[in-house]
Amino acid sequence: VEYRELMRRDCYPSSDPTNRVVFPQICHEREVDAEQFVDSYSPFRIIASVGMVHFEKAFINTSRTQAYVNEAAIVCALERFRRANGRYPRALAELAPKFMALIPKDPIDGKPFHYRLDGDKFLLYSIG
Repeated sequence: VEYRELMRRDCYPSSDPTNRVVFPQICHEREVDAEQFVDSYSPFRIIASVGMVHFEKAFINTSRTQAYVNEAAIVCALERFRRANGRYPRALAELAPKFMALIPKDPIDGKPFHYRLDGDKFLLYSIG
């Protein structure tokens, strides 16, 4: 029960799986809260803490890795677009639906990845 309560209170609000977004600030706040939970004595909390992961690190690492995967998929689509058209697109929206069915969003804020065309090169990044 203690572990379930910890997960409900500290883990679940740190992300939105429906929209595939992680909230770093909430992750940090909840990690501090989870540490206080573990530090307060109770035999049940000691047992619950054994199975507890470091929420902040887990969510941040997962969202960072997902951002890398999303960026890699976008870069592949950008390269396919360049080979087909002789140039990179002016905006990521030009990739869909021919080169990507859907353009993934940044897992940190749920907004589009930042993309800027600079001559024959581009810059693509996540705010995370």
